Amino acid sequence: MNQLTSNDVRRGRPSASSAARYKNCPRSFQASFGLTSPSSSASLAGDEGHLFMEGKVDKVSTDDLMNLCLAAEDQRNQIIEFCFGGIDDPIETHLEERHWYHDDLYSGVHDWLGIQRRSAVTIDYKFGKIPVPHAKDNEQLKWLAVLTDYTYDIDEVTVCIVQPSCGPFTMHTYNREQLDEARNEVESILALVESPDAEYNAGESQCRYCPARGLCPALASKAEAVLNIAKADLLSPTQLSLVMDKLPMVEAMCKAVRQRATEMLEENPDAIPNYKLVSGSSRRTVADTVKAHEALVKSGIATDEEFLAATTAPVGKLQKLVQKAEGCSPAEAKEMLTDLLGSNLVSKEGAVKPCRVE
Repeated sequence: MNQLTSNDVRRGRPSASSAARYKNCPRSFQASFGLTSPSSSASLAGDEGHLFMEGKVDKVSTDDLMNLCLAAEDQRNQIIEFCFGGIDDPIETHLEERHWYHDDLYSGVHDWLGIQRRSAVTIDYKFGKIPVPHAKDNEQLKWLAVLTDYTYDIDEVTVCIVQPSCGPFTMHTYNREQLDEARNEVESILALVESPDAEYNAGESQCRYCPARGLCPALASKAEAVLNIAKADLLSPTQLSLVMDKLPMVEAMCKAVRQRATEMLEENPDAIPNYKLVSGSSRRTVADTVKAHEALVKSGIATDEEFLAATTAPVGKLQKLVQKAEGCSPAEAKEMLTDLLGSNLVSKEGAVKPCRVE
């Protein structure tokens, strides 16, 4: 058993939030012990969104995130009404509470947990744009369902994913028999990740957020396979398929290594031989378009028409203007702007890229 740390709310134990990673790469739990992933803008936005949903803040940093939070609220209310609306009994609710399975085998946090009579509903909020698995196939929710069954005297657990950026919520109910099956599966995975014989298994999904990806030998072997390619145009279609499968994992490892090197050089400029931090290229932008217009037109450098021709109108900002003026949803604002601008709204397709077919 790993040694506990005083500042680790997980006590150095497995967590439901990483359940899918443990299942796909059993060794990742032991390999990640003591390591943390750097915060990203997406993770910070997710933290903000959770604080709003918990009622600890009444606003967030961006309008886009605020719209997602309001949509998440609406979906949560729909779930509560659907699951508990027909019964007058009070709902016992728990917000952002960490529960433990058999004291310290693993823990998990319920973003929203409601219990009424012998039924429970747990809701997990996701504010990212990468779709997570449906509630029926979601490993994190399976582990939360087992936690709920262990902690409370219930007959069924309904698990829900609320990810407004990816559409409607998804839902699945575990009955008594399914909860028993889920418990057995979770316990078998827990035993496997604790085993000294647990193996590495690199893959795009499990490597994406793994803190140990920069040190992973399985990932390094895939990187070595890519580096051994002499010329890409000599690869056969079968070889290309194999290499393309490795690229996302290799790219994730490269990003982790680059991030670690940056952190070390920030702490000590001489930490890495032959390397130093260099500032990125600067890019100038106009802070106030109205003032820029006044300056250029008043100086006689440009006419109104010439200034407008030299600038662009970001579609996203125009859509927000419509949304604010009409008090409508983002989807309705998008449709309204399309009708208003007609042929003046030009779509530019992104570059084609190979994508794996499942």
